Amino acid sequence: MKTISRGVIPLLALAGLSLSPFSFACSLDGWNTVQDTGGNLTATSGARYTGGCGLMANLNGTDAAYVEDGSPGLVEPAVKTYHARFYLYVDSLQMDIADSVVIFSARAADLSPVFNLQLSQVDGQNIVSVEAFDDQGVAAPKQGVAVRPGWRSIELSWYAGIANDGSMNLYVDGVHERQISGLDNDVLSVGRVRLGSVAGNSATVTGRLDFDAFYSQRHDNIGIINKVCTTATDLVVTDATFLQGSSDCSASSSVQLGYRTTIDSGTTMNVFAPTVRLTDGASILAGANVRIRH
Repeated sequence: MKTISRGVIPLLALAGLSLSPFSFACSLDGWNTVQDTGGNLTATSGARYTGGCGLMANLNGTDAAYVEDGSPGLVEPAVKTYHARFYLYVDSLQMDIADSVVIFSARAADLSPVFNLQLSQVDGQNIVSVEAFDDQGVAAPKQGVAVRPGWRSIELSWYAGIANDGSMNLYVDGVHERQISGLDNDVLSVGRVRLGSVAGNSATVTGRLDFDAFYSQRHDNIGIINKVCTTATDLVVTDATFLQGSSDCSASSSVQLGYRTTIDSGTTMNVFAPTVRLTDGASILAGANVRIRH
C-alpha cells in the first residue's frame, strides 16, 4: 500500500531522496497518523493494485478519514520539491455536481496549505483537479482532467519557486495532463501529506475509493507500475489496467480476465489460450481491441 526500498531508508537524514517510510502491506501502522473517527478506512486485499493490500476509504460520512505521512517534515533541508504517486480506483461513486472530495493534501509544518487534489463528478465522469497555494494562502485556479474507469496512476509534482516561478503538475497514467505555473510560493515547504477523504465529504457523496502503491520522493518523476501477463498453464489476471499500446496474454490451458482488470481505450490485447473467460469485474473500454487466438 505504501512502499519504499529498505536500502534507501538510511539516506533520509542525509539526502532526503525518498520521503515515504516503509509500511507493511496489510496494515495502516506504517503511517504516522490515522484519522478515522467513523471507521471508514480499511487495509484490505480487496483494494490492492499491487502487493498484498490497499487502502479502502468508504465515503459514508462527513468526518474526515485519512492517513498521514509526516516524513517530509523530518527531512532537512526543508522539502521544496515534492513528487508523490499513488494508484486510485473509484468504485460506485455518487455525488452532486457541486460536490467534491479532497483525496490528497500537502501541508507545511505549521499546517498552511501547499496543494490539494480533489475528486468530483460531471455527467458520470470522474474528474481529478489540482489546486496550489501561494505564500498568502490564496489558491490559484484549479486545473482538472477526466479519468477513465479502472485503476489509474496519479502523480503530483510540486516545486517551490524563487521568484514567482513555483509550479504544480498533474500526471495521469504517466501522461502530463495539467500544470499550474507562476506560483509565488517560495516560503512554503511540504511538511506532511494526507491521503483519503481529507476534509470529510458532503452527506450527498457516497461510494468507495481505493488507494494503493503510494510513493513519494524529492527529485524526478516516479512513473507508473507496468502490469504484464506472464505465461502459465492457467492464467488469472486481476487488479490490472492495461494502458494504451499492445499487450499479449498466453496460457497453455486457460486465461481468465477477472476482478478489476481493465483493457484501456486504444489498447490491443492478444489472448492466446484454448479457453478464454471474461468474468465479473473485468472491463473492456470503448476503443479497446481484444483478439482471442486459440
